[in-house]
Amino acid sequence: MKNLKWNKYEAALLIDGYNRVAKGHASKKEVAILLSERLRSTGLMISETYRNVNGITLQLGAIEFLMTNGAHGVSHVSNLFREIVKLYKEDYAKFASLLEEANLRYPNKKI
Repeated sequence: MKNLKWNKYEAALLIDGYNRVAKGHASKKEVAILLSERLRSTGLMISETYRNVNGITLQLGAIEFLMTNGAHGVSHVSNLFREIVKLYKEDYAKFASLLEEANLRYPNKKI
């Protein structure tokens, strides 16, 4: 089994999760656990490491790096994450539409 690359919908959910942490609405651990459960429940055959809590935590760090303009977080970030964070910062309406679609693709009432 091969892990799939992150997609724009998952990136939008990571940004949303990061914002929940940044605003004090949830801990990073809580967000990582809930996002992992959400992204792993797609019905696909997945490996043990696919979108697991440790991986989600790392990717939240990458989003944090981009959202804080490099002040905090993990500096190794993908071009996709750069693109979606740029969309969030420069065209929030389009980002909100993407996030809405992400919530439909990966439904979960917990987060």
